[in-house]
Amino acid sequence: MVSNRLLVRFNARNDARRHGVNPAPAIAAAEAEYRSTGGDRFAARRAGWLAVDLQRGQGRA
Repeated sequence: MVSNRLLVRFNARNDARRHGVNPAPAIAAAEAEYRSTGGDRFAARRAGWLAVDLQRGQGRA
């Protein structure tokens, strides 16, 4: 069994690598969102996606 925190990091890293951008900002954003929401891994996944999109110039912010 894998902890949700590790799963959040793994997903953020893979999403960033899939799109060819630096994984560090995506991991940091996902971890920060995971901590701030009290463990909502789905919100953390969305935060990682947004960080990847911003690096690709396709941000919605």
